[in-house]
Amino acid sequence: MMRFSFGGGGVVIGQKDTRVWKDIVPTLVSILKQVVQKRLPKHYEYHHVPAPWTQVKILRLLGILGANDKRFFALLPFHP
Repeated sequence: MMRFSFGGGGVVIGQKDTRVWKDIVPTLVSILKQVVQKRLPKHYEYHHVPAPWTQVKILRLLGILGANDKRFFALLPFHP
């Protein structure tokens, strides 16, 4: 199991439960786009990188959700 959190609280995602969580993928991608396009306030930047920890957390979660599913990453607007 992996613990994932944005700011204080957390969510535990079991490896077998990833299908249930795939509904949040469009939201995660939308948040990631906003971060990368620097649409967040300046105080989220670290050495001119927009919210690097948030980017890592989202990419990590997308990796977990897409594990063992070859078609998953083809559906994303970017390809790893």
